[in-house]
Amino acid sequence: MENIQIQAVVKALFVCTAVILTAAPLHAQSVRSMTENSVVVFESSLQRIQKTLTGVVGKIGDSLFLETAEGAFRIRGLSLDEIVGKKVNLTGVVKKNEEERIIYVAKAEVQE
Repeated sequence: MENIQIQAVVKALFVCTAVILTAAPLHAQSVRSMTENSVVVFESSLQRIQKTLTGVVGKIGDSLFLETAEGAFRIRGLSLDEIVGKKVNLTGVVKKNEEERIIYVAKAEVQE
């Protein structure tokens, strides 16, 4: 009787191990797929909220700003000291409130 119970336990352990070993690669693939999908959704969402502004980069003290037709925007994000005085297209997330306007720059292109 004990021998039958031991065999049943061993079979159960074998089956559980086989199921886990079979499911592990599927789970890893599923997690990788979910991560890749999340990145695509995040990038897509970010592109929808980004805006491109065109203007001239200026500097007052340590602060950089972009002078545009809409007014001045404080620049945050990328270090753009090397393009002060040049006309650029800045792409990023724009924040406007009563006190100031800010662009959090993700991409900068100098116009020729």
